[in-house]
Amino acid sequence: IKTLQDMAQWAHDHQPKLGFWERLLGSSAAAKSVPLDDLEKLAGSLKGQMVVVEGLYEHSDQAAAVLQTDRSRCLVDLAEGTQPEGFPGKDIYGLPAAVQGTVEMRGTTPVVRANQIRPSAGIALIRIARIYELLGDNKKAMTAYSEAEAATRTSQGDLGAFARVSAARLAYDA
Repeated sequence: IKTLQDMAQWAHDHQPKLGFWERLLGSSAAAKSVPLDDLEKLAGSLKGQMVVVEGLYEHSDQAAAVLQTDRSRCLVDLAEGTQPEGFPGKDIYGLPAAVQGTVEMRGTTPVVRANQIRPSAGIALIRIARIYELLGDNKKAMTAYSEAEAATRTSQGDLGAFARVSAARLAYDA
């Protein structure tokens, strides 16, 4: 739990600071947050665009790594000089990550050429909440799910909804 908490805090502390207009209208220079499920479906139309995708960073025989969720995956190749930052050590396999990079294709498989690899606060907080839930500490689990929902508010996808529904389920069962 401590490792995940440290990663989530680092991600929160190092998120880009956007001005009023960028928050209101979005920034054309900013990478587009794309759920991994959508990247798999829309990879052809996203080719060449800068995106941020989140999932678990795992070993791969086909690339530097694979980023995956329970339903989707994409390959991750590293742009020259790219080093993960904000993780507790050099071995980041199995940890929740947010990968920013350019979308490429390897046949029909999406590949993100990463120029930045950071912890995913939302996924780390969801994992923390689930651990608390399994330990029977529903109060801490609800708090962590609420924090996860807040951390995923600016990203697209269903992580925030999952966190909100999970917190509500725990509250209802209490």
